[in-house]
Amino acid sequence: MTGKKERRRDRRASVRLGISAVRGVGTRSTYNDLWTTNISAGGMYFHIPDRGGCPEESSLSFELTVPPGSGYSAVAGKITGSGRVVRTHALDNQTVGVAIQFTQPLALDF
Repeated sequence: MTGKKERRRDRRASVRLGISAVRGVGTRSTYNDLWTTNISAGGMYFHIPDRGGCPEESSLSFELTVPPGSGYSAVAGKITGSGRVVRTHALDNQTVGVAIQFTQPLALDF
């Protein structure tokens, strides 16, 4: 059997949550109107509209918007946290995929 060995410790969920802000990456102080592609207990992946704006090992903070939904919350909520960029991937000339590892427990506000 050939292929890459899975290096992730946590199972990822394909969840699209609004990222209301990302601070501390590259030369831009804040990115707005972003969305997660997937998220796990240890990190998340999202896209930013800037090729050089998110070097690996950068520290950042973020806020996620969680809509209300059956089975977890009757009201909208917010998740805040911080992380370290562990990988970036140029998707095209204007967009970069960013993988971060959480550096502290997430704060939930529902």
